[in-house]
Amino acid sequence: MWLSNAFITLTTRTLVLPIIIPACLGVLVACGLEEIPEPVLEETCLSDDKTNCIKHAKNDAEIKIELRGKNFFIPYELSLDDRDVPSPIGEFKAWLGTQPILNLSQEPMHTQSQHTLTGRLPALLPSGLYDTKLSLPSGQEVVLKEAFRIVGP
Repeated sequence: MWLSNAFITLTTRTLVLPIIIPACLGVLVACGLEEIPEPVLEETCLSDDKTNCIKHAKNDAEIKIELRGKNFFIPYELSLDDRDVPSPIGEFKAWLGTQPILNLSQEPMHTQSQHTLTGRLPALLPSGLYDTKLSLPSGQEVVLKEAFRIVGP
């Protein structure tokens, strides 16, 4: 399952092929050449409530935050010439306004269509309504305008 929704670069002695392997369930099967789908950032929510999307937080403590959307693909490099395990290339980066979201990590996927990243924001951010920007390891970027509100204590 760890190769599900991964963007893989297959390298042979003479050819580099970017492919998408959708849900091959751990079996390395080239499912076809495709473009990387555009990421979609749908919500920025408090991480404490998994059922609702709470889009605001007080600034008096550290904030656990989730970015929810689609097509948050991780690029991997895999050589067909050796038996190495595929290795991820790059990392996710995100910002609330100009504040980097710290300790950003991808949650296990519950469905093929929904992806979630979690991270943390420091306490005492200025009050306001912020955009969320997400940069994917593939180099793709997406912005969700007026995504999350920070309020004073």
